[in-house]
Amino acid sequence: MAKPVRMAIVRPYAARAINSAKPKSRVQSATRALRALEFLNSYSGATLAQTAEALELSRGTAYRILETMCDEGYVERDAVTGGYTLGARVRSLSDGYADEQWLRDFALERLYRLGEAVQWPLKLSTLQGFEMVVRASTDLRSPFAHLRTYAGHRVPLLRSAVGLVYLSKCSAPQRQLLIEMVRRSSPVPEDVAAANDRALDRRLNRVAQDGHAFIGDDHLSMVAVPVSTRRGIFACIAMQFYSRAISRKAVIASHVPGLHQAAADIGAFLDCAE
Repeated sequence: MAKPVRMAIVRPYAARAINSAKPKSRVQSATRALRALEFLNSYSGATLAQTAEALELSRGTAYRILETMCDEGYVERDAVTGGYTLGARVRSLSDGYADEQWLRDFALERLYRLGEAVQWPLKLSTLQGFEMVVRASTDLRSPFAHLRTYAGHRVPLLRSAVGLVYLSKCSAPQRQLLIEMVRRSSPVPEDVAAANDRALDRRLNRVAQDGHAFIGDDHLSMVAVPVSTRRGIFACIAMQFYSRAISRKAVIASHVPGLHQAAADIGAFLDCAE
């Protein structure tokens, strides 16, 4: 088993009077959780012992705080090293928050510009683990957003348009590994059933051939296209629409080309930024 890296930790986190006199209105558990997030932001991969030491908490208290935030998606624990890192849901604390330069400098602006043209809500997602995570959304800017989703929202790999597009464009070894991860690790029965579907390979091949994927029902539908670079698929752009307002054939004719153009622009920016 890999051993966690020993870090020299400066401890300003507990020093800010976590255990000192404080107003009666302060919720101590909330304060500790926020301090833990700040600590992991600076010391990604810190172990339970390191976190407890930095926050000047007992290991039991630190464990409960970290595992609660893991359950909620704000923190993730590495199964090999036991270290803790921030989860993607941290971004949902501020919609549109982006730490990567590519997202901040170009992708957001390009997504918003496309959103103004199509009016339907758009989402930009990337792979994390065996799920797709929304990195940016135009839901707050769209008059047709039905169920608003924010940065950090997770969607299933095998039951989403963005997930199917990603799987159709990634390498065969990565595809096999991701499907196996879903089969073995997902707690959702529908995910496992999708991973065991014998028609999955045929469906992914069709998506790769079409260059887009649809998912939906009689009420809401989603179409997604890949964002690719010289290294391969990097992200996906999806557009949500009302199934009865516009047909899939019309979406392919009127909106899919614009989605592909935006994806190509983001991919070209990423290539130039390397």
